[in-house]
Amino acid sequence: MNVIVREFDAVAGEYETNRLAPWYKAHAEEVLRECPAEINGDMLDVGCGTGYLLRGLLKRFPRSGGVGLDISGAMVAEATRLAATDHVNNVNFIVPDWETVDPQHLAGHDFSLVICANAFHYFSNPRSAAAKLFDVLAPGGSLLVLERNKSNSRMTQFWDWLHQHVIKDNVKFYDLDQLSSFFRAAGFSEVRPIRKIRRLFWKNKLYTDVVLIKCLKG
Repeated sequence: MNVIVREFDAVAGEYETNRLAPWYKAHAEEVLRECPAEINGDMLDVGCGTGYLLRGLLKRFPRSGGVGLDISGAMVAEATRLAATDHVNNVNFIVPDWETVDPQHLAGHDFSLVICANAFHYFSNPRSAAAKLFDVLAPGGSLLVLERNKSNSRMTQFWDWLHQHVIKDNVKFYDLDQLSSFFRAAGFSEVRPIRKIRRLFWKNKLYTDVVLIKCLKG
């Protein structure tokens, strides 16, 4: 089993209540704050986890449909359960890996908003993953990416090295220029950082350094 799948399968049942849950939920709130005032199509959350962010979006835009995609089957099962508990019915959670997903899994949707929060560093081919994000987004739509930023963070640089050379799980962190280049190469007409968050201690987590990037498809 993929080491990343095993890691998230193990924590799915406590993902929204464990020590780091406030940290992940705070990230979701940052994304929610920057979402468009109106959504005219469906929404896609790539790396949705237990669906906390997508549930919040669909409560705000109940006329839209949502698709949450995650590589962890246990996370998708928990997302489905929590959506039912929250009476969020206009959503479908699916398991495939974003990098190998069959486009038929997303057929019939017109995604005007795509979100990728805390997931981009798991992709083995970031350029291909960014191109797929571009391809599924409807013209005029928005992509919001929240990701670790190692531009000026020695701790994030250290974790990047650790994942690559010690843990060896294919996780890779990027600086802002690298992240921006992936999305520009994918074809987005506008790529800009709209929020940077740097905290020594924030929501039970040491050394937070993340950036929220907005990309527009012309």
